[in-house]
Amino acid sequence: MKYRLFALVVMLFLSCSSDNPNGPEPQQFTAAYFPVADGYTWYYTSDEFGSITRIVDGDTTINGRDCKRVLENGVTAEAWSLRESGDSAGFYVHLLSYGSVFYEFEPPLPIPFGMEEGEVHNYESTVTKIVSGNITEVFDISGNLRFEGFINYMVPAGDFEDVVQLYYVEDAYSEYYARGVGLLDNEDYVLDSAYIDGTWYR
Repeated sequence: MKYRLFALVVMLFLSCSSDNPNGPEPQQFTAAYFPVADGYTWYYTSDEFGSITRIVDGDTTINGRDCKRVLENGVTAEAWSLRESGDSAGFYVHLLSYGSVFYEFEPPLPIPFGMEEGEVHNYESTVTKIVSGNITEVFDISGNLRFEGFINYMVPAGDFEDVVQLYYVEDAYSEYYARGVGLLDNEDYVLDSAYIDGTWYR
């Protein structure tokens, strides 16, 4: 009996200690926060625009760069790309639209992966404004993006842990991203539900 009890204690110790001898795995900001496969769909409510359906819909090319097309309520609204590893690992925005006005960014606007709490990333880009297919303006932008860390965050789609908070310093607003889900809230769009990789969040 004593031998069995001793063996059980040893097995429990080994199973607990071998998982991670140094304690919990540290939280990491990776591509897992930006799911971008075709068909992934998010349903938002916006104070300005009302109900928004956002869906990843195939590939496109912006300034010679391959990226994913994103529709909002059936109309091209954004273009994204991911670099999952290396020094340039991050989520990149190539195109944003506001109604019928499109803004292309060169280089694309990055959210670098691997940032640590309090770290600030400076971004710069040349913006091409396009109206009805015509370039109407070209101008430069710059700013600072601060990684605020990992928090718990609740939206109508659910209560999420290890949510990344990003703060755009000059514009004074935050964005919140959940691992495996994507954007939860940007102080305008708030996530009501999402269908990602065969799972509903609602």
